[in-house]
Amino acid sequence: MIMLNRFMIIGTRHAKSGNLLKVLTLNLMLFISSCQSSGCLDSGVSMNNWAKDLYRSSEPGSNIKEIVSNMNTSLPESISSLYKDLLGRWNYVDDQDIDRAADAEDIAAMKNPEGDCEDFASLMFSFCRELKISARIVLAESKSDENIGHVWVDILLGNRAENIATINKISSYFDDKIILHKDSDHYWISLFPNIEEYDSYKVTHYIYYDPDFRLEKTN
Repeated sequence: MIMLNRFMIIGTRHAKSGNLLKVLTLNLMLFISSCQSSGCLDSGVSMNNWAKDLYRSSEPGSNIKEIVSNMNTSLPESISSLYKDLLGRWNYVDDQDIDRAADAEDIAAMKNPEGDCEDFASLMFSFCRELKISARIVLAESKSDENIGHVWVDILLGNRAENIATINKISSYFDDKIILHKDSDHYWISLFPNIEEYDSYKVTHYIYYDPDFRLEKTN
C-alpha cells in the first residue's frame, strides 16, 4: 500500500473490443489491509514520473518470458493460475523504496516473492503484457483518507455484446477471488484479494500500454 501526498494512481492497459480471449484484461488487485504502515510518495516526485516508473518496472524480461513459455493452459487459465499461485506465495512487505516499484523481472526470480501492492501489480501487469492480454494498472485512493493509496490490475473480459455465459465461465477460473463489474461498454475482472474492502477505494488514474505508456486521469 502506498501513501501519496495528494492522490494515488492505478496503472492499466487499454482494453480493446474483439475476441473475448484476445481482449482479456488483467485487473490486478492488490493487498489492502495486510500492511501495518504505508510509504509516502516524495513531494519532489511527480505522479506522471511515478506512473512511468511503475510501467517501466513491468517490462517483461527473460524470467517472465520463460514462465509464460512453459505454460500449457489456455489464456484465461494461464493468467488465473499465475494470479492464484502468487496470492498463495506472496509475502507483503512495506515499501523499501517508496518512490519506485521493484522490477517484475527480479520478483519473478524469487522462490518466495515479496513486496507491496505496486510490486504485485507490476508483476501481474508484466505477465499480461507478455501474454498479450489487454490490461490496465489501477491507481486509487481511500475514500476516507486521500493520503492512503492502493494499486491493482484490471482484466477486460469482453464487451457487453459478448455471451454472458462465456464471461461467467472465464471468471470462474478465478474461484470467486475476483470482482466482476461492468461499465458502459465492457465487462471487467478486478483481482482484489480483500474483496470486502473494494468499495472503500476510488479510482483516480489508469496506466495503459496501447502499445506504449499512457496515463489517464478519471473524471
